[in-house]
Amino acid sequence: MSNSNKDYILRLPLVTAYSNYGAHDVIMVVSNSNKDNILRLPRVTAYSNYGAHEFIMFMSNSNKDNIIQLPLVTAYSNYGAHDVIMVVSNSNKDNILRLPRVTACSSCGAHEFIMVLSNSNKDNILRLSLVTACSSSGAHEFNMVLSNSNKDNILLLPLITACSSGGTHEFIVVLSNSNKDNILR
Repeated sequence: MSNSNKDYILRLPLVTAYSNYGAHDVIMVVSNSNKDNILRLPRVTAYSNYGAHEFIMFMSNSNKDNIIQLPLVTAYSNYGAHDVIMVVSNSNKDNILRLPRVTACSSCGAHEFIMVLSNSNKDNILRLSLVTACSSSGAHEFNMVLSNSNKDNILLLPLITACSSGGTHEFIVVLSNSNKDNILR
C-alpha cells in the first residue's frame, strides 16, 4: 500500500512484534501514502525495542487526516509507549484518536502520552475511557494535556487513576492555563 495514491483500509486483528526490525515494515504500511487512511488494530502488542517505535509513527508522517482505532494498546518497551503517544502531535491535520484502554508501564510512557495534544496545531478529539499512569511524572503531565494547546480540545476521561505525588494538584489546574474553550468530562 505504501506507494499507492489511493485511500486504504487496513485491518490487522492481531499484530505481535517480537523482533528488532520485523515490525518495522508492517508498521510503515500507511506512512508513505498521501491519502487518508483508516487503520484498525483491535489488538497491538509490542515487546521489541524499535518495533513499537516504528509502529507508532505510522501516522505522524502522513499529510492527511487519519483515524486510528486501537481498542487495546499495551506498551512494555522503553520507547514503545513514548512514541505511541506522539502519534498525533506531529500531524498537521485534525486527528481522532480512540484509545479505550491505554496502559503505560515504562518510565516516560505516561509522561509523553499526556503531551499528545499539546504539540498539535489543530483541534483534536481524545477519547480515553481508561487511563492509568503509574510513573513518577505521569499524572503531572497528564494534567497539562490541554494547557499548552492553542486550539479547542475535547477531552473525555471517564476514569483517571493517578498514583504520583503531585497528581491531584496538577490535575486541578488543567484548564487554567489554556487560552481556548475546553470541555472536560
